[in-house]
Amino acid sequence: MADAKHNGLMDAISRLSPTAFSHPAWVHFGTDSQAQAAGCSSAFQRTIDNLEQQENPLDAGHALLVCAALDNRAGHRRLALDRIERAALLSAQGPEPQLAWWALWATASVRLQIGDYVQAADSLHRLRAELDAHQEWLLANVVSVMADALLENGRSSQSAPIAATIEPSLEEILARLLHWGEPTLRRGTNSHYPTRPLLPAPPPLQHSVHDTNSRPTLAVYCFGQFRADYDDRPLQRWPSRKPLSIFRYLALSHPAPVAQEVLMDTFWPESDPDAARGSLHQAIYTLRKMFKQELGAVEIIHFEHDSYSLHPHLNFWLDVHEFEQHIRTARRLESAAEVEAAIAEYGVAEGLYQGDLLEEDLYEEWLQWPREQKRQSYLDTADRLAEYYFQRGDWPATIALCHKILEYDHCHERAHTRLMRCYAAQGQRHLAVRQYRACVEALQTELDLAPAPETVELFRQIVGRPQVRSK
Repeated sequence: MADAKHNGLMDAISRLSPTAFSHPAWVHFGTDSQAQAAGCSSAFQRTIDNLEQQENPLDAGHALLVCAALDNRAGHRRLALDRIERAALLSAQGPEPQLAWWALWATASVRLQIGDYVQAADSLHRLRAELDAHQEWLLANVVSVMADALLENGRSSQSAPIAATIEPSLEEILARLLHWGEPTLRRGTNSHYPTRPLLPAPPPLQHSVHDTNSRPTLAVYCFGQFRADYDDRPLQRWPSRKPLSIFRYLALSHPAPVAQEVLMDTFWPESDPDAARGSLHQAIYTLRKMFKQELGAVEIIHFEHDSYSLHPHLNFWLDVHEFEQHIRTARRLESAAEVEAAIAEYGVAEGLYQGDLLEEDLYEEWLQWPREQKRQSYLDTADRLAEYYFQRGDWPATIALCHKILEYDHCHERAHTRLMRCYAAQGQRHLAVRQYRACVEALQTELDLAPAPETVELFRQIVGRPQVRSK
């Protein structure tokens, strides 16, 4: 990791409250009480049951997280994840967002400890988006840098745990922040969070790209319909659903290895360990057989240290990695005020998004969070790009991109209002009025909401004055 990013993380952490990364329940449980609590899980469960019966979802959710922390420390990872998931569901019943934040944070911690870097980073990215939405910019930036660190170091390590692949000072930071459930930071007052991000955008990840002068490339496309090519030749003899899903999981995780226990837990969660292990070995055998039929002696699936991965020496290209890289490059260029170069990078990223992540697998549970995270990244990218086009006065490009945004989010109010402004600027008042009505209908039908006052005011201006120029 670059010194600038490391220094930025240290600087941001130094500005936070000492309680920023400590679950509030541990403020009430001192070290001695915590030790006593470790032996009375059943008492905690009775407390949770009583709180749920009393329709107190907030306290029940926090109590579940305390139980999950104890389960996690005892090595019961799956039980901890089940409790965290229950807490996340309870968080939807209350108006305060903090319980949902803690559930995402706890999920990232447990996933990291079982070696599932992709899911851990996805949880942190979701948390970053939630914090952004509530203007907790400083916490959001720290979480974002941590997620990038997980992805960078997880992808660069072939078999070693993350702690062995990063410099000791950063290792100490991550270990302290992500050792969830430990009351290491328990005192302090709430800090004041700034209204703008303080950290620079992280540098882009380096991934292999197509190169006609290099050795054959395995190219995998996961946005929209799945496709994979080897040396520009499509692979078509894919086996049954489960082996194919495992290949997709390994491709999205590449080059980080995935522990076989993670694959067993993901694809056979209801099976006992021996049965799940046997099913996994059969699926891997089927994959290897297919690749041998298609490619001959080329080794695609690699196994080492009880973990599976795509072969580390494979020349590999993935549209999802490219998408993320171009977004990171664009944000770095934005922070350096290189607007035109940033627009070009955002344009490449927008073009790579050919549909939702593995859209033919809508009901695969392990894909739900990464699919939503990638969709939100796309919507944010397309929204930024559309605003740049709008400020330039490029109405056709703005209109086309806003319509694409609305294909994925019918209630994206900025896209609706941007379209209204573009139509009005072109003298197409009737189209602007129609767009406003489409906005009202989408918000009412899907969210049971009315448009924002600014949207209503814009409509009134357009009705009164046919020409509405850019800001």
